[in-house]
Amino acid sequence: MFFTTPLIAEQFYWQRQFHAHGEDIRPLEEVGYQAVMHALKQERHQHGEVTTVELHDVQRFYRERHRRMNMPDPVPQVVYQLFLTAFHAEYEFVQNALDKGTIDVETAESLQQHIIFDEMAYIQNNAAFIKQ
Repeated sequence: MFFTTPLIAEQFYWQRQFHAHGEDIRPLEEVGYQAVMHALKQERHQHGEVTTVELHDVQRFYRERHRRMNMPDPVPQVVYQLFLTAFHAEYEFVQNALDKGTIDVETAESLQQHIIFDEMAYIQNNAAFIKQ
């Protein structure tokens, strides 16, 4: 889920596109981030420091994007281990629900199929997001 989230996938996509051309996107992103924060500060001052929910949402979006763009590349072994742990937890959850009788066998089989498909998708798409 982490690497298939569009906002996070976008970060890795653009970082790789710039890197492929021998460039770094972070200085460009920094200039854009500073310009947005300055414009939002101006907007706050024009409205007498009254801050709207929308303004907070925009600020939060850009701060989070800025933070993501400046994160170090993930360590492939750590990410792989996290996914293995997550898939294992999903299997255990389904097994426990089946044992407790909160789901029937048909539902358990369906859920396990979804977990298997998610695992296969992760394995097939792993190289698209993480440098090996």
